[in-house]
Amino acid sequence: MTGLIGIVAIPYLISNNWKHRTLSAFAFLILFSAAFYIGNISFYRTYNSCVEKAENIRTALSEFKTKNGNYPNALDELNMPLPCSRCLRGTILEYESTGSNYKMWFKDWLVEHSATDKESFLAHK
Repeated sequence: MTGLIGIVAIPYLISNNWKHRTLSAFAFLILFSAAFYIGNISFYRTYNSCVEKAENIRTALSEFKTKNGNYPNALDELNMPLPCSRCLRGTILEYESTGSNYKMWFKDWLVEHSATDKESFLAHK
């Protein structure tokens, strides 16, 4: 919403000429649309990577517990690249641990995939 307001407001701040305003608004609209589209593609590539490879994280967590006696407090402690990472905004994989068990999940606007130390990833609407 803020981006759309900027598309209208910024051209009025740049110039008093209606041609410059129109061209500026059009340029901002194209930039905003391109950024939205690229962000959407990035998210769904990451999401699909999570669907395919998130089970590897469960395996790594099991190995970590075997070595250390507890699950890690954060996934960074696994010292491995996470399959669910985005370029600019980090991972979409959420993780909570109590030390003796854990829950992981990731989701889009419709489906949430979740797993625990006892269950593989399951999809829920």
